[in-house]
Amino acid sequence: MRKLILFLFLFLIVTGLQAANVVVVTPPQAAVIQKPAKKQQVSPGNFEVIIGTTLRAPIDTAIFRKAAIEAASTLGYRVSLGTVPNTLNLSIQSALYSLDMRICFWTDEYWYEYVGSDNLGADPSKNRILYKYNSWLKNLEKRILQNYLKMQPVQRIQATATKPVKKKQMAPGNFEVITSASIPRPINMERFNRAATTAALTMFQVLPSDNSSVIRLRLEKRNFFVEFNICFWNDGYWYEYVDSSNLDADPVNNKIHRNYFRWIEKLDKRIEKNYFKL
Repeated sequence: MRKLILFLFLFLIVTGLQAANVVVVTPPQAAVIQKPAKKQQVSPGNFEVIIGTTLRAPIDTAIFRKAAIEAASTLGYRVSLGTVPNTLNLSIQSALYSLDMRICFWTDEYWYEYVGSDNLGADPSKNRILYKYNSWLKNLEKRILQNYLKMQPVQRIQATATKPVKKKQMAPGNFEVITSASIPRPINMERFNRAATTAALTMFQVLPSDNSSVIRLRLEKRNFFVEFNICFWNDGYWYEYVDSSNLDADPVNNKIHRNYFRWIEKLDKRIEKNYFKL
């Protein structure tokens, strides 16, 4: 009997609300943040949009934002949050020139967008701008990566990476694979990754890699370039030659420009120093 009375009571309430045209309003949902759209370039592939290459996906956008703001501020840029989420507006001005640009970022990539400038000879239709523009971007990206690595929580590389397999050398013991014993085993892979990346940034360009236990590096000058990998696991690490030009590389006869060994040796010392500082 009590259940019947309760049912009738609820029924009368509902029908009364309908008769009074009462509408139940649901609270509005929070706006969904979407990936920033890339700027439409005047000429495809020109300097107006330059994709960042040193950070692997997935990118923590909150950490990236902090890292980019700190890096840009250190370099003298005025920084403000963009009207579009996950964008930062950067501007810098001197007595000789001015520059406005934008950093856009998402979980899978980030890029730099040219907005405008004075006295930099910018001509997007002909892909021309003062050569220093690219140098400024490289310096900014280097600092962003350094900050990001410091701010990023330690990740378990071994849980997601694949142990690198040493490449088959054209001649046993040649320069294609140089093994280092500077750091005692077992190696803390997370610490090594930070130490090696930080050291590499002082000398080389860090390129994208499909394996988080392989760091791809490139050194390019006007008359030569060289690419090689730092491969590491908990039981050791080594340097693997990938490609070069004008270094007289001859793997069969174990010949390459002597500076290649100097670069590896210098890098290895910096990695060792960083590893024990962390």
